[in-house]
Amino acid sequence: MVSDTNKTSDEKLIEEVFNGNMMSFSILIERYSSFVFQIVIKITGDREFAEEITQDIFLKVYKNLHKFEFKSKFSTWLYRVTYTTTISANRKASRLFLVEDFEQQYSNEIYEKEAEVEWLDKGQLNMAFKKALSDLDE
Repeated sequence: MVSDTNKTSDEKLIEEVFNGNMMSFSILIERYSSFVFQIVIKITGDREFAEEITQDIFLKVYKNLHKFEFKSKFSTWLYRVTYTTTISANRKASRLFLVEDFEQQYSNEIYEKEAEVEWLDKGQLNMAFKKALSDLDE
């Protein structure tokens, strides 16, 4: 059991987590939550999104703690996990926003042309679909 949480090294806490002491992982979260959140908010610029990603990061850290090899400081390893996870989540979110932007921009046009599409045969529909895809690439 951890006696003095401020003096217990990260390495000792990690070893205790490996031995089943969940309180030790809670101490790591408490110790590093601000550190992780500050990195995430700087990258995303969105507080709510940053809070969500921060939770995801600590879940990922817990699941992958066995991969920490004690060759560097825990904070260095945690920074790397934080950075890569945040960049990945940010990219996924950006793609989602692009789809939403597309839908908002073209929804009226799509609904206006809906009647026309109903009267197209399969060949015409296929050509219209290919044209729409090529327009997206531009």
